[in-house]
Amino acid sequence: MSLSDKYKTQEDAAKKEGISSQGGGDWFKIVEGDNVIKILTEPEMFFEKFKVGICYTDCGYEGNSKFMAFVFDRKDGKIKLAKLPYTVGTTIAEYENDEDYNFTGFPMPYYVKIKAVGAGTKEVKYTITPSPKREEVSEEILTELKKRKPVSEIIQKMKEKQKEAHIADGTWQKEQDRKAKLKADLDAAKGSAPADDGYPEEEINAEDIPF
Repeated sequence: MSLSDKYKTQEDAAKKEGISSQGGGDWFKIVEGDNVIKILTEPEMFFEKFKVGICYTDCGYEGNSKFMAFVFDRKDGKIKLAKLPYTVGTTIAEYENDEDYNFTGFPMPYYVKIKAVGAGTKEVKYTITPSPKREEVSEEILTELKKRKPVSEIIQKMKEKQKEAHIADGTWQKEQDRKAKLKADLDAAKGSAPADDGYPEEEINAEDIPF
C-alpha cells in the first residue's frame, strides 16, 4: 500500500471513530524561514485542534490532519520528534513515486527544506523543497533511533493523556452529557413524527411515465 493510500485509509478510520478530519527526547519545532530535516520514520497520521490538543475517539471536537515522525534536524544534528503539517506529509507521499525523487522506505535518502511563513499562527504557509543530493543515514543515527518508542505508540499515549486530563477537568463528562441530550432529542423527535396516513403506496408502472 502506498503512503497516499495509507493516509486515506487512516482518515476514513478516524471519521468512523468520531474524529473529524509526545514521548521522550527533543521536539522539532518549525520556525519562521527555512527548516531542513531528514525524515527518519514513516509519518503517522493524527488529528489535532489548534491550541486544544490531540483528538481521541469521541472527544467532541474537530481537529486538523497532521503527521508525526522522528526527524534528523540538520541545524543541530539531533534526532527529534516532529509534528508535521498535513501539506508536508502528503507532499512526502507524492515524492515516494516521483520520477526524480522516488524512494522506498524510511529513513528518507535526502533532506527536505520546509520554508514557513507565519510560523506559529493558524495562517502559516509552507513550501517544501527536496534536496537533489542523496546520502545514507549514519549507523550512529540508526542505532540511536532504535532506542525510541514507535511513533504509533507515542500518539496513543498522547490520546490517553488528553482524555485523562479532560476527565479530570470535567470536559469529557460535558461531552457525554451533550451526546446523551442529543440522542434523547432525536428519540423524542422520532416519537412525535406523524403517523402513517393509511393510504397504500401505489405501484408505479414504468410504461406510465411520460418521459
